[in-house]
Amino acid sequence: MLPSAVPGTLSPPEQLDLAWNLQGSDPARARAIAQAWEAHPEFGFHAQAVLGAVAFEERESAQAQALSLEAAEGLRAADDLKWLARSLMMAALASDVLGQRDQALAQHHAALEVARTMGDLLLQGSILMNIGVLWFITDPRKAEDYFCTAIEVLEEVGPRGQGNLSRAYLNLGILRYQAGEQDEGTTWMERGRDLASATKQFSTWASAVCHLAQVHTERGDVATARRDLESALNEMPQLGGRARQNLLYSRVIVEHHAGEYQAALEAYEELRTFALSELEQQAVFPIRVDSHAKLGQFEQAYALSQELVAFNEQLYKKERETELLKLEERHQAETARREAELQRLEAEAARRDAELKHLENVELQRALESNATLIQSLRESQLVSETLLGVSQLMQLDLDPPDLARHAVALVMGLVDADWCTLARIHSDEVAFETVWARDEQSDTFVRLQLPGVLSVRDPLLHRSARQDEPTFVSGYPQERVTHPALVAAGLQGFASLPAGTANNFTYVLLLGRMNQDVRWSERDRRVLGATGRALRVAVEEQERSRRTREAALTDILTGLGNRRAFEAQVREAAARATFSVAMLDLDGLKRVNDTRGHAAGDMLLQVFASTLRASAAEHMGVFRLGGDEIALLVEHGGHASPELVQADVLEVLDAGVAAARAAGFPEAGCSFGVARWPDEAATVADVIALADTRLYADKEARKARRIGQLSRQDPAPRREVVSFGTAALDLQARELRGPLGRVKLNVRESEILQALAARSQQVVPRAQLMGAGGTDSGGTLDAYVSTLRRKLASVTEQAGIRTVRGQGFSLHWYLPRSEG
Repeated sequence: MLPSAVPGTLSPPEQLDLAWNLQGSDPARARAIAQAWEAHPEFGFHAQAVLGAVAFEERESAQAQALSLEAAEGLRAADDLKWLARSLMMAALASDVLGQRDQALAQHHAALEVARTMGDLLLQGSILMNIGVLWFITDPRKAEDYFCTAIEVLEEVGPRGQGNLSRAYLNLGILRYQAGEQDEGTTWMERGRDLASATKQFSTWASAVCHLAQVHTERGDVATARRDLESALNEMPQLGGRARQNLLYSRVIVEHHAGEYQAALEAYEELRTFALSELEQQAVFPIRVDSHAKLGQFEQAYALSQELVAFNEQLYKKERETELLKLEERHQAETARREAELQRLEAEAARRDAELKHLENVELQRALESNATLIQSLRESQLVSETLLGVSQLMQLDLDPPDLARHAVALVMGLVDADWCTLARIHSDEVAFETVWARDEQSDTFVRLQLPGVLSVRDPLLHRSARQDEPTFVSGYPQERVTHPALVAAGLQGFASLPAGTANNFTYVLLLGRMNQDVRWSERDRRVLGATGRALRVAVEEQERSRRTREAALTDILTGLGNRRAFEAQVREAAARATFSVAMLDLDGLKRVNDTRGHAAGDMLLQVFASTLRASAAEHMGVFRLGGDEIALLVEHGGHASPELVQADVLEVLDAGVAAARAAGFPEAGCSFGVARWPDEAATVADVIALADTRLYADKEARKARRIGQLSRQDPAPRREVVSFGTAALDLQARELRGPLGRVKLNVRESEILQALAARSQQVVPRAQLMGAGGTDSGGTLDAYVSTLRRKLASVTEQAGIRTVRGQGFSLHWYLPRSEG
């Protein structure tokens, strides 16, 4: 019976959620609710998680850890992610109190993965905050990273996350201030204070006021510190005891630092009305001794110093006792864990013994049957075993699912009476059939021509086996609730459908049918076909696991591109087929992003650039990450594409990647590259890669030299927002070319080249100057850009065009149309 404290209208999950929320404010009621569900088969682990949280609130850390970890195991098996995250967080908090910091970190990270799987941003932000607190003392830099990530997540949550967000602001400000970034740290603390005040997070608000008072005091602005503390004490009477105590404690420190020793002692008198912790008393003692001494009250100062000595001795003794107690708690927790594991193993052993005895009894009972029946059964079993052994051995072969099914069915058809067998391959809402076996020509015609036109993915013949792991056997098909008249008319009497596994996004189902004979599927039929289906499913899924393992070995984890191993394999295959080109790329600006904005930002830049390359690349173009900022493109063109066309294709992909990276907030992103062609330019595959690499570094050096030259020259002409020529105009900010025939977008390099040509329209502009305008152009890339510009210019106006002046450069010519009449 449930406790009376629980409203009768609440469902069991709602009652346990209520208990979880009451753990801090009303632990007795939370325990009563949890104990009512502790023995329930479905909600027992939820109740255990609540009891672990109550034990933590009551400072029973070892018990809290044991209960939370046991609950986490059960909840993981039940796939209850919300309660799994809760129990892991509570286990981490208990581990931290027990001094098991590594375990606490591991449990927090496990909870974080669960929260990410759930998509719960509020829970993610809370866990990131907890991890940051664990690193606060030992690794402030790492703590700062976690606080920054928590801030990003909680800002995305919105109003629900502002309570935790104010704490994150405050903690980040404290870290920055301690790291010497005092102005920035103060700004973050003030932001945390203001948000906590706005959201009525008074505990966080009071903590922020105390820290800012310390900042003002250290800067010599005691008046501001004193005023803020007095204002907080007077204006927020609803503050809890702990928050008010922190403000009074800060006031004692501020008055002492200001040399107002009498005021510090008076503030202490008000502070002592609260129950001070031993650490707080230890911190206040020296202030009291020093204040009395500065006021000339030497007797009181001496007496207090004696008390301080005695207090420190007592505190040291208690710390040692506490440490010994923690060690004992850890020992007890480990002992309890081992005993529980031993009991589980003993129970498992007992269960297996019972199963074994049961099997032995069954076999003994069967042994009492007639010798003839036993011999016949043994013969049939031997035949079935040999057949299934053959099926099992067959599954070791590296064959595709249709071939595996065809050979397996050929083995078992000596034991099973069926007229045909087909393999259904299901993908989304489509299904295709492949004949595996047919007894005669009539059955073959039925399964090839008639069956595919009738069955769909939603048909019970397929749907049940495609959605479950057990085979389906139907006898007397015409009497089924849902039938197909065409199949009944064709004489279908019985069928069996066997799940055959999923591979490469295809689900396979093996269908067998009986025509014109209403015979039930025997136990042997079910056993043989069930074992065959299971063996086929295991083989197909094992092939799928092997395929995924091979793919993982050839995939870069960060970007999802192929890795160096995949690149080398693809190059070898391409060399055996046809002519190809290799483009070696360097993502410029990555090191700067890593150095100035952190490796998380650098990883994001890589991911944006890589995903855009992959999306922009044509089917004949492979994209690979070889390591760091080094990326390779493999372009298979069979020799029919000119080097200029290949280079233009590569440029188009690179431009898309750079544009996406800059649009994602990385303006420093750029790309250097080099292209080489095999076998035209190299004798071996290694030589063509080395040649592309050499051209890459030549391009990088050329770009660097041009950037230095551009920085050293002062452009005398001011940059215009719109450049006009004839009936066309170039919008520099939007990088849009407009004319009477329409408008078209330009990329960054095309815009720069056209601007340079328009600045000296009707004149020849040297190639060197245009290459500088392009920023990263070299060799034949300028010709590719000009060719693209010609097409785009012709699409917006007929009164302008770009001419090539051989050996010199290019010129932009335009004219205005004559007016009529």
